[in-house]
Amino acid sequence: MFITMIISSFLLLGGMGIFVYRYLVYNRLNQIKDAENYDPTFQRKLTYVKQKETEKHVFYLLILAFLLLISLFVGTISTYQLTKASDASQKEIQQLQEEVTRINKTQQIGLNQQDSKGINEIQQSEEVPDVDLNLTSYKWKEVFENKNQSEKNRIEADLSKELKNYFKVDTVNVTLVNNKAMNLFLIGESNAADESEQLLDKVSEFVEQANEVPELDQIRFESDKALKNDDTSILYSRKTNQENFKEQSNNTSKMKEGKG
Repeated sequence: MFITMIISSFLLLGGMGIFVYRYLVYNRLNQIKDAENYDPTFQRKLTYVKQKETEKHVFYLLILAFLLLISLFVGTISTYQLTKASDASQKEIQQLQEEVTRINKTQQIGLNQQDSKGINEIQQSEEVPDVDLNLTSYKWKEVFENKNQSEKNRIEADLSKELKNYFKVDTVNVTLVNNKAMNLFLIGESNAADESEQLLDKVSEFVEQANEVPELDQIRFESDKALKNDDTSILYSRKTNQENFKEQSNNTSKMKEGKG
């Protein structure tokens, strides 16, 4: 496109140069006045020169017209190329805009999926955390057989602290009773029905782990607003340490039977 513009400019300049040159020749010939006052030889030469220059005028006029036509043709080609390039640029810009829009939508969908996946993973990890309380590591015989009060206090304090996060309530008070029983009082408020279900699931999981402690024969859970109900109590017991705990009483319809 740049080359065609240069060619067109040179053609126009050439045409203007020819026009100026022929005008100067014509003007110089017309400056000779009173030719009849000169001798016949000069008059014949002047007439001959004017005739030749007139023929040259026609010839150069044709050249000038040809140059103008070429210049017009080159200008038309240049305009066509410019229009074509502009259309191509507009098309590329539109394609880029569509591609950017598509990429933005893809990224947004990916971010939404990642956020949703992350939320689901967090919820799942909160709902069903895999926690081993390792209840068998405590010295239960020291408490129930040897009546070791310091060991009893240590286990109660340990479990009260650990089970607070396990059950996700405000406070857990653990009390060990001499008849191989454990009482757990859960204090805290559940704000939704699904949280109550999670707490009940945790109760069942705790009882399942307590099956491995032969020194325990009874586990009682009591709660104050922990299940978003009135005071709730549930009792698990077994006759021998070879059996699994079974639910004996339940004051709320939402309580579940212990596993096993």
